[in-house]
Amino acid sequence: NYLIATTGIDLGLLASEIEKLSFIGKKRIDVDDIADLLAGGRLYNVFDLITALRSKDADKVFRIYKTLKETADDYSLIGALNWQYGRELHAGLSPAENNSFLQVFELLNSVDIDIKSSGRNFPIEYLLIRLLRLREGRTAA
Repeated sequence: NYLIATTGIDLGLLASEIEKLSFIGKKRIDVDDIADLLAGGRLYNVFDLITALRSKDADKVFRIYKTLKETADDYSLIGALNWQYGRELHAGLSPAENNSFLQVFELLNSVDIDIKSSGRNFPIEYLLIRLLRLREGRTAA
């Protein structure tokens, strides 16, 4: 799921990435292995972006995004964010935590629509600002 979320559904590209993963020489390949391979020596990955969002470090969020946008398209980034936040969603969360995740997924869906419809300038940047505000406990509007 993570590989598809970050590279897309192009079968040729997926086959190429799976072939690269086969050269790692491990019996079990985990998400970190895939992230390292896809990062190709980059300084940051989507996990770093989520960590910076959690710590409410706007400067770091946009520094990481600047690096990520040089090598990943917006759809891949949205897919990776969606996947990562989805991993964190567990049964038994408090109502406030459930509401927070609901707002995150609404924001991700909204930016996906914005990108597909050319409805907003700088949709990812706007998403990041809204996620930073959400994480600070303010409304996401």
